[in-house]
This record gives sequence, C-alpha cells and structure tokens, in this order.
Amino acid sequence: MRIVHVLPGHIQRGNRQYDSIYDGDSCAPVIPSAELVTLEEAQEPEAISGIGGLDINAMVMERGAEQNLIFYYRVTVENIQVFLQPGRLTRKILFRTGILTCAKGERCRSRLLLPCAIVREGWQVAEETEKGLEYRGGLTCCIWTYNDDIARCLALESYRKADDEDNPYEFLDPHDETVFIRRQECLPCSTASILQKGVDILKDSETAVVHIF
Repeated sequence: MRIVHVLPGHIQRGNRQYDSIYDGDSCAPVIPSAELVTLEEAQEPEAISGIGGLDINAMVMERGAEQNLIFYYRVTVENIQVFLQPGRLTRKILFRTGILTCAKGERCRSRLLLPCAIVREGWQVAEETEKGLEYRGGLTCCIWTYNDDIARCLALESYRKADDEDNPYEFLDPHDETVFIRRQECLPCSTASILQKGVDILKDSETAVVHIF
C-alpha cells in the first residue's frame, strides 16, 4: 500500500495495443451480502493482528469495440466475490495516509482519547451498529485490526454498508474525512490526532464515526 510506480511505455494485452485503461467502473466494489462486522470495546491500546489468506486476482477485459481496457481486482472471501477498483482505491489511500501524528516512543500517550471499538471480523458496519456506539465530543472510533494489505484494501472499499444498495459508491469518497490509514503511528496518538481534527470531521454533523485502518 501507498507505493505507486509510473513507467513509460504502452498498454498491451497479448499482441494488441490499447489507448487507455480504466478502473472496473461497471463492477460494484460493495457486495450487500458481505458479513457485518463484530465489534468489541477497546479498553486499552494493544498489539493488533488481523485476518489474512484472502484470494486476489487481477482481471482485465476489453471495453466494447473501443481501444480501451478495464482493469480491476477480484477478491474472494467467504465464498463472496468483491471487485476492487485500483485507481480509486489508490487515490483514497494516498489522500488518507500520513495525516496522523505520533510522538514515536516514550512521549506517546498511554491511553485512547476517544471511545473506540475493535473490528476483528466482518467487512461492513451497519447504520444501526453505529448508532449504538459510545460518543465523546460527537466522535467515536472503529479500529480495524486487519494487518494484511489485501484485507485492508477490502475493508477500505466495503467498510460502510450503503443504505441505498442501488448506489454502492455513496460512502466511497476518497476525501472522506472519517477515514484514517495508519503507518507506524500508535493508537493513543492516533486518537489524539483525530480529536484535534474534530471540527473538520464533524462539519455539519453532530456525530461521526471515525475509522482507523
């Protein structure tokens, strides 16, 4: 995650060259039947570990009679296929990484400054689940424990269950202020950093659920 290589050259599949390549825009990344998350309260900072072993395949297809290709990833989890759009996913990762601060070491905070719930399994958070969380200053936090890059990408695309299943992209804005992607930042400092950004996160809303990946 977070590494992008741009190389000169041309687009070729087999013996045929193409003018352009697009995200799999016809492939909805959110599968409504994906497992809902199981939450547990986070009492203290702890080492996190998460799910792995997901199957992922790169898929390429021609776009009609045009000289274009469609590219996407197909992830298989629990006999469900989820399609990831690499371009949009890359934009989200780049926009939402590197915005948390951490003291790095002895100066790190010793406790979480926001009410936090731990996500250890599942892929989507239902609206009713969000309503049942504890809030402080209008904010609450979901900490996703998935440390496998494929699992993190899948969670990023499908974490919030859309109310309107005809519009699965409703919550997938790469500028989403409620998404934070950690690198080596500790959890206590991450919650402190998010708390400082509370005004920007809440904006016109009274409450917000922040997701740390």
